[in-house]
Amino acid sequence: MRIRLLGEFTVDRDGTPVQAREWRLRKARTLVKLLALAPGQRLHRDVLLETLWPGREAASAANNLHQALHVARRVLAGDGPHAGLLELHDDVVTLRASDPVDVDVEHFERSAELARAGGDPAGLRAAVAAYTGDLLPEDRFEPWAVRRREELRELLAELLVELAGAETDEAEALAALHRVLVMNPRHEGAVRGLMRRLAAGGRRPEALARYERLRDDLRADSGSDPDPRTRRLYRELLTGQGDEPAAPRGPRHNLAPPLTSFVGREREIADVHRLLTRGGLLTLTGVGGAGKTRLAEETARRLLGDQPDGVWFVDLTRVGDPRATPRPGPSGSWRRW
Repeated sequence: MRIRLLGEFTVDRDGTPVQAREWRLRKARTLVKLLALAPGQRLHRDVLLETLWPGREAASAANNLHQALHVARRVLAGDGPHAGLLELHDDVVTLRASDPVDVDVEHFERSAELARAGGDPAGLRAAVAAYTGDLLPEDRFEPWAVRRREELRELLAELLVELAGAETDEAEALAALHRVLVMNPRHEGAVRGLMRRLAAGGRRPEALARYERLRDDLRADSGSDPDPRTRRLYRELLTGQGDEPAAPRGPRHNLAPPLTSFVGREREIADVHRLLTRGGLLTLTGVGGAGKTRLAEETARRLLGDQPDGVWFVDLTRVGDPRATPRPGPSGSWRRW
């Protein structure tokens, strides 16, 4: 027996497809889908009752479950014996007790695991080909299907990004990346892959523009910036660091080495980091001795990898005349700690 869940729901019973009219109960059809997706193709009866008949009185829901099991057994067995199909034992329902049913979702996930471990383009192409469509489009809005569908789509996206990285054919690599970006225009792995391909093909302005589009979209959606790897690639392409060996650089900070460990303030560091990505100026305030300077220094230390020109501490406590402090340049990039 084979069950297909990707692209559409079908059951192949001994080489003969089950006809839609054979499913007299919609819940019987859904019951089979749930079991086909479940680990080991088995679920506790309480999970089935809550999923299929939420809020229903216990006795009524249990009666409905037995009816759905009866109908589903007859559909899956056809003219054959029912024994072993959809067994309910110790409050656990099993799709087929003798051996697992061949389900395309499991085949796709196994193929993906093997392909990613091997890393060769042929294996990755085969795994991508095993994804024949999104999970159960007829159940697009069912809560029990939404998360699983997104997990499978994300796995497909990861496979396509890896395939683009391993692919020697430029057109095929670009096609794989564009397929990911159609599914999710903000997939940063695909954006980075596309930026690298465009830059390698002499289309650096397009690569930079693709980053800027991503950055604008993320800021509009959530007020965030691309992740550090994407920002670093953008800087490399912007400065041409990937084209020739970089010139020796001087010190990238003047932060004093910490004298003691800094623990217990990870949340504050994360908050400072998040606020800095939203603007060029941030002021930390608080009573004397609260640890503002130490918090600023530790945050700066963790930002070293993201700042191409380094991070610098400027002590203004002894400056009495504001005219002695420099003004920000045109980029307005000074940050006040």
